[in-house]
Amino acid sequence: MTRRRWGTGTVSEERGKWIPRLPRSLGRIRLGSCDTEEEAKALLAATLEELARSEYEGVTLDQYAQLWLKDRIAAGAHSEARDDQRRWELRVSGTPLGAMPLEHVAERDVRAWLRDMRGKRSDTLAPRTKRNALSLLRSCLEAACAACLIPTNPAARVQVGERDGGGREREWLTPVELGE
Repeated sequence: MTRRRWGTGTVSEERGKWIPRLPRSLGRIRLGSCDTEEEAKALLAATLEELARSEYEGVTLDQYAQLWLKDRIAAGAHSEARDDQRRWELRVSGTPLGAMPLEHVAERDVRAWLRDMRGKRSDTLAPRTKRNALSLLRSCLEAACAACLIPTNPAARVQVGERDGGGREREWLTPVELGE
């Protein structure tokens, strides 16, 4: 069996034929049989691309997240997913990032969202609150990657405190100040 990235399906050899199957998240449906491994990989990639385009074309990040959270609730992660749903509605829904088409979200957009995030009672949020919101966004975008809707997770490398204006810069003492 040829190893593929998690969530992208499988291609296996059975009785001299190559069998492409959809990922587990889509039901591991067998797509037929091919004479060569390359044909099977090409068929799997084309099918995944077509599914992603047709089902989620023009879907915003917020719309995708609502479907993702609903699926998590249905899968049995009730309390955690419901908490995440409240966090999503509080931190992402209604923002320019949430209104963007899923396939257009870029790392710079995630950084801008994090930088502009504000609380209801004050202008600043605690770094931990920002980290929790970023973690939820990262998980949502990772699920979109696993479903082959976007090629990479634009939130993967973003960190709180990194050009977001959140939190104070740490002030380290120099060796001179330490008296060394």
